[in-house]
Amino acid sequence: MFWTFFLLTGITLFVFFARGDAEGERPSFRVPGYPVVPLAFCASCAFMLYSSIDFIRGPYGPSFGMAVLGGFAVMVVGLPLYFMSGRR
Repeated sequence: MFWTFFLLTGITLFVFFARGDAEGERPSFRVPGYPVVPLAFCASCAFMLYSSIDFIRGPYGPSFGMAVLGGFAVMVVGLPLYFMSGRR
């Protein structure tokens, strides 16, 4: 779950910049090296996430990789609760 949330945080930068007003005021934060640095960050987070899931086939057996997939299951179960709660 650690790398999942880091990846989602990196993707959020692209969403914020895409939703920004093109003719009005830009967001008040600046990202050095945008978009190269955030893309590299997202790529490294995606690789680490893949590596942790791929660990299922590793020498330590299925226990660790299954815990990662279990964490994903908990997150997916929470998504409907998030959307049902509504935004305030």
